[in-house]
Amino acid sequence: RKRRLMWFYRTTDGSEVGPVSGLDMVRLIEEGQLVETTPVRQEQSEQWLEAWQTDRAGYLRHHDRHSAYQQGLQTAHTGRRLVAYGIDLIINGLLGYGVMMLIMSGVWGDVRQNWLVTIALWLFVPLIVTYLYFVFSVVGYHQATPGMRAMALHVTRLEGGRVGWWRAMVRPFIFFVTLFLPILVLVIFLNPRRRMVYDWATGTRVVAGAYPERLAQAA
Repeated sequence: RKRRLMWFYRTTDGSEVGPVSGLDMVRLIEEGQLVETTPVRQEQSEQWLEAWQTDRAGYLRHHDRHSAYQQGLQTAHTGRRLVAYGIDLIINGLLGYGVMMLIMSGVWGDVRQNWLVTIALWLFVPLIVTYLYFVFSVVGYHQATPGMRAMALHVTRLEGGRVGWWRAMVRPFIFFVTLFLPILVLVIFLNPRRRMVYDWATGTRVVAGAYPERLAQAA
């Protein structure tokens, strides 16, 4: 089995730290502890190089792109978010209606003869369609629903970066809960970043602008 390459680096006070793995080096870059001019060396070498001269340079450039993106995040205007939600509701309504028409037309049998099944379908199918719509839109390439994209918005983690699956799956679930407690919607007006309850719960926020293509391609 091939042995993993280990690294050493020097801190700003000249202390030598290591050995650390290549993955730890990436983590240190992301945390800002390693920068382009940090002296580093491989375990089997006595030669010290600046980090930008090694194969970690790609990670440094990637981190720099994310840093610039994170610093430029601007809170989405509440009015634009409302318009985006309106667009998404229309699309969801059409999708839910289309799915229900397929079911009711007999794709899965003539359920119209059982009114309890019909009511259950009309209650749960639109919810399932809406849930999947928001999950796959937010976790996708653009990190935004079609409504958000139309209004030049996207979802990001609080500190910037891709949302990921668990956040995308939890956000719409908590959104459904707020529908039964409309007073929770007022939370958006009580914080400068205009975050909703589901944003607080998942460490996300809705920001202005489209998710940068260069970061989507690098993900």
